[in-house]
Amino acid sequence: MIENLNDPTMFALVIVPGILISFNAFLKNIGMPSKFAPLVNLIGGFLAIFPLRELGLSWLPAIIGSLIIGLSAGGFYDLKKIAE
Repeated sequence: MIENLNDPTMFALVIVPGILISFNAFLKNIGMPSKFAPLVNLIGGFLAIFPLRELGLSWLPAIIGSLIIGLSAGGFYDLKKIAE
């Protein structure tokens, strides 16, 4: 498991949702309605397809990975709202 910490795919799966959550918070602070947050997460997740493809994943795993990234960012965003 320790050797997976240097894997760029694992890095992308961990860091990108945090970036999307921060981006959503920024957009919300400048006036974006909360109902658009899931759309921003999915668009951001789909933008992760290209880095995942560059890491050597084929199209299907890259698309599934990007969906996981976008949906997990949405889930973390909702957990943040519940905690407040």
